Parts: sequence; structure tokens; C-alpha cells
Amino acid sequence: MLLTPIKKENKYVSIPSFLIEKVITDVKIKSIRKLIDGKGYCIVLYISKETNNDIIKELNDLDNDIIKIIEDNSLLWFDKTFSDEEIYELYNRSFCNQTKTINVILTNKQYNTIMYNNKPLDTVDKIIDILKENNHYKKCLINITIEYRGIYFYSETTSNKWVIKNLDVTDINLDNNNIDSINKDDILEKLCDNIFNMKNKLINRNNFLNKYIMDLKDQENIIDKLFIELKTSQNKKLQNLLNKMNESLIYQEDKIKRSI
Repeated sequence: MLLTPIKKENKYVSIPSFLIEKVITDVKIKSIRKLIDGKGYCIVLYISKETNNDIIKELNDLDNDIIKIIEDNSLLWFDKTFSDEEIYELYNRSFCNQTKTINVILTNKQYNTIMYNNKPLDTVDKIIDILKENNHYKKCLINITIEYRGIYFYSETTSNKWVIKNLDVTDINLDNNNIDSINKDDILEKLCDNIFNMKNKLINRNNFLNKYIMDLKDQENIIDKLFIELKTSQNKKLQNLLNKMNESLIYQEDKIKRSI
């Protein structure tokens, strides 16, 4: 998935061997700041678990895959074998599960389309000015496509690079001054698409939860059966049953924590 890193100035850069894109609907913007070189913007996106749980899982799976790749290739790439502790200390995940955020880059050279109220914009600065004015991004429905461009290895840390390829922004609070200039059918069509996507996510989430509930009930039955065996068992079998019970309790405790 990742090619052999190439040294560039003070870092090594490994790019993906195939296209990796993520489409995120109804994403929220936490902050916007200009890049140090002035050639684009770093945008912090908030991804809600309620609306984009599938994307969060995909991002977490990708991070885990990258960690495994680093572990398997560190000796070949850097002439050094990293321990698990060193890798987890070195590696900065794309998606922060604590803040539910991901950093992405928007530049004039790397995007495909930028739409505002169904009208294309020809520069990044125009959409950024619109979004930043009085925190207007808080009043918009934002759909986005991001592309993974690889990982940067520094001496003591790493950085995953994600760039915005498509950005679609729609006002959700239209005032009297601009409502006439916006095609109502286009807005409704876009909202229908978002509603359809959201319903699919809700259905998938509901199916997942139902399956999870059934699994919990099965595990509850297993624990009950083990306990009955414990009460009726002979002493020579007691230790083995106790081990099974403790393993089952620890497994369920960990599983419940991970589901919260």
C-alpha cells in the first residue's frame, strides 16, 4: 500500500501505491489556517460518529494498516527495527478518536472541484473567504472528498497528508438577498441525496447494533452456562472452568468498553 520512502530535505516521504479517497457527507469545520508557505490552507474537520461512523472505521483501519506496514518494513526502510512502543509513539494517526478530527489541506493545485450553492468557484481563496467570514462555515452543509497523499517521516514524529479534492458547500440558512439566485430544485436534489445517504448510514448502524445486541445475549448465555458448570463441577475441573470464566469476563469487559 505504501511505497519505499524517498528522502526529501529533512524528512522521508512514502506515497500510496494506489488511489485512496474518502467521501464524507455533512462534515463540520473546526478551524481554518493558512499554510506557512502561503500556498494553501490547513483545515481541521470534525467527523461525527453519528453521521459518519463508517468513514471513521475506514480511517481507523487505514491507520492500523499503516502502523503494520511500518512495523514490517522499518528494517528495510530505515535500517532499524522499531518496537511497538516506538511505532505508537512515532506515529500520528490521521483521525484523532478523542477529538473526532482530521487535518486536511486545500490548495489551488490539488483540488478538482469547488462548489458553493451549486456554482463552481475557480480559486481556493474565494471559498475560504466565504467560509471564514463571521464563521459562515457553521451555517453550511459541507460534503467533501479527501485523498490520501502519503506519510511524512520526521526524526521524532510522522504526519499523514490528506488533501481536499472536491468541496461542496451549501447554505442552510438562506436570506432574502440570495435566495432568488439559487435554484431551489438543485438544493432539494442535493438534500435528497444527503437524506438518502444518511438513511443508509442509519440502517447500517441499526443493523450493526442489532447484531451487537444478539452477540451480547449469546455471550450472556455462555457466562450463565459456565457459572452453572462451576457450581456443579468437581474440584479437579474447577481451575479450568475458572480460567474460562475469567477469560470470558475480561473479553466482554473489553468489548463493552470499545463499543462506547
